[in-house]
Amino acid sequence: MVQDIYEGPNAEEINKFIQLNENEKKTRYVWIVLVYLALQKLRFPSENKNMTVPKDELVPSLQGLVDEVSEAYKKGFSFDGLKMEITLKKQPGQPEISADAASIRSQWMRIVYITNQLVASNQKDRADGKGDAGPASGSP
Repeated sequence: MVQDIYEGPNAEEINKFIQLNENEKKTRYVWIVLVYLALQKLRFPSENKNMTVPKDELVPSLQGLVDEVSEAYKKGFSFDGLKMEITLKKQPGQPEISADAASIRSQWMRIVYITNQLVASNQKDRADGKGDAGPASGSP
């Protein structure tokens, strides 16, 4: 039996105080899709057999970002180096993106980059035999 160590508010208590507006819901949705796409790309096993990436018009464009960030992580790029590389890879004739769009792109890249870091850390811990290394380890 897994002991519940979380002592914070439960979902009902949280819902009393926090109501997401439509833009916040869309933002959260994109973040979740980015994590799922990254986990799928990294072939990270899950105990949740229902974990699937939604199939909508947003996914193909996010998949390109996930692929690019994951490949850069594999090549050893730091996050700052990756941001610089993507900025320099801008194709001639591509329009400049606004500061807001650049900030959002950076946020999305960070989510994918951190997911790559966590999966790599989990795999290293499992290889080193460090006990419970997360949901894919088979340990409670």
